[in-house]
Amino acid sequence: MSRLHFLRKYEVEAALFAGTLVLFVLSYLLYFHGGESFEFCQYAEIASNILSGRGFSTRTFYPSGLAYLRAAGKVIDSTGPVFERFPLYAVWSAIWLAVGGRGDFGMALGNGVAHALGAALTYTLGRRLFSRNAALSAAVLWALDPVLLGGFDLYGYADLLFGVAFGLLIIAYWAALNDERSGTMRFVWLGFGAGACFLARYSFLMWMPVFALAPLALHRRDARRAAGAFLAAFATVWLPWVVFETWQIGRYSPAFGLWNTAEGTLVWSLPWMEYRTFSILDFLTPDMPMLFIRKAWYLFNNFLRDIPTLWALSCLFPFAAAGMATSTGASAAFAGWVGLLFFWQWVLMSFLRYESLGGFLGGRYYLWFAPFTVLFAVDFLERKAATSRGWRAGRWIVGLLVAQLWLLAYLSLPRETDHASKQPVGRWPELEYVRDVTPTDSWVMTNMPAQMAWYTGRRTVNIPNDPRDVAPMLNDWPIEYLLISQHRVAELFNYPAWQAILKGGPEARDQGLRTLGFEIEQTFQEALLFKRKR
Repeated sequence: MSRLHFLRKYEVEAALFAGTLVLFVLSYLLYFHGGESFEFCQYAEIASNILSGRGFSTRTFYPSGLAYLRAAGKVIDSTGPVFERFPLYAVWSAIWLAVGGRGDFGMALGNGVAHALGAALTYTLGRRLFSRNAALSAAVLWALDPVLLGGFDLYGYADLLFGVAFGLLIIAYWAALNDERSGTMRFVWLGFGAGACFLARYSFLMWMPVFALAPLALHRRDARRAAGAFLAAFATVWLPWVVFETWQIGRYSPAFGLWNTAEGTLVWSLPWMEYRTFSILDFLTPDMPMLFIRKAWYLFNNFLRDIPTLWALSCLFPFAAAGMATSTGASAAFAGWVGLLFFWQWVLMSFLRYESLGGFLGGRYYLWFAPFTVLFAVDFLERKAATSRGWRAGRWIVGLLVAQLWLLAYLSLPRETDHASKQPVGRWPELEYVRDVTPTDSWVMTNMPAQMAWYTGRRTVNIPNDPRDVAPMLNDWPIEYLLISQHRVAELFNYPAWQAILKGGPEARDQGLRTLGFEIEQTFQEALLFKRKR
C-alpha cells in the first residue's frame, strides 16, 4: 500500500518526467547532427574515460592548460588532467553513456533526463507555493520549451543538471531557514548539497556568502550553529577537491578563477587560448581597477540587453516580474530569496564572464532561474484571471503568443547538417581521415579539439590565439598534425590571426604554415590538414 500511495502522490511528476523524456528522444531524432559543441564532445570523452577506468581525465587541452602542466612538470600519457570541466556532470554523463550506449545518444541522454527532472521539480515546487493549475502549466511549459528541446538537451552543457541541483538547494535551504525546528543536521545535509552544486559547477562558490549569511540575516536563534554546520559540511566536499586538483595540475582552479578574470582585462578574448600561465600578480597594475570597472559595466549591460530574448520566454518576462512584485505570504518571501540570488550572480558575473550565444543557447549562465521565471509568470496570470473576464482573455492571448513564438522557433531548427559532406560531425571526412590514417598516439593541434578527441581518440590541443605561440608549443609537446576547420562549429572567427594566414591564397597560406613548422597533407571541403615538417 505504501508503494501504491507513493506512486499516486507523485503520479503527475512521473507523467511529466516520462513525457519530457519522450519529447527529448523525438528532438534528438529530428535535430541532432552530432556533437557540435566543445562541451558535448569533451564531456562525452571524459565520461568514456571514466567508464574505461582512466578516471577523471581527458585528451582535450587548451594552450594555457598545457602551459600550467608544463610549469608544474606534469607529463601527459594517453590522457591528462581536466582543467575546465565539472566532475559531477562528467560522472552523470558516464552513467547515461553506460545506459544509452557509448556514443552520441548516450551522451545526449544525460541532459534529456536532467530536463525531465527539471519539469517534475517545477511542478513539485509550484504546487507548494502556488495553485496546482499554475504548477502544472509551468511544468508543461518547461517541458515544451524549444530552447531546451532544440538547444540545451542536445549540446552537452552542464547547465541543466546544475539547474536541478541548484534549484533543489534553493528550495530546500529556504524551507530550512523558515522552519525554526530545523536542526543542525538539516544544515549539514544542505552543506553536502552545496558541495554537490560546486562539483556540478565550480562557479557555485559565488553564492556561498549568501547561503552562509542567510541564517544570520533572518535572525534565527541558532544562526551561527546553522551557518557553521552548513559551511563545515560544504568544506568536506570542497577541500578534498582542492587537494585533488592541486595534485593533478599543480595549482587550484586557474580555469574559472584566473582565466575568466583575465578575459577583458589582461587578454581581450579567450585567455585559455594563450600559451602562458596567469597569476594574481598579473592583475596588480595601476590601470587594472579601471579595466575591471569597464569590463563589469560592459558585461552587466550586455546581459541586461539580452534578458528579453532569453529561453524563448520573452512573452512571460513582464508577468514574471509582476508576479514576483505582487506575491504575498510565503511566495513573496521566496520571490525575494530567488531575486537576491539572481541579482547577486548578475553583479559578480559581470566581473567574470558572459556569453551571448543566440536564441537557442543564450543565457546559459542563468538557466537555473528560468523555471522560477515561468512559475511566477503563470501564477500572476492565474491570479489575475480569477479576478476579471479581461484577464482571462489576456491569459489566452499570452498563451497564443508563446505558442506562436515557440512554433517559429521549432520551424527555424535545421533538420540536416550544414556541413558540406551532409554527414553528422562524427562522420566528417576530415575527422575520419585523422582517425583512419594517423597513428593512434598522435597529437593534433586544431580549432575543434573536443570533436577531434571524441570522434578520433587522438590527443588534441586547441590552436593558440597567436600563431607565434605555435613554436614554443611544438618545442614542449609532441604535436604532429595541425587541422584547421572552416566550419562554423570550429569557431575560426575567434582567431583573426589565423584567418589572416588562410585568406592569403593557397601559396601564401602554405608558406605561412611552413613558417610555423607544418606542410600541407590533405585538403577537405571545409578543412585543411597539415603535418609537422621533419
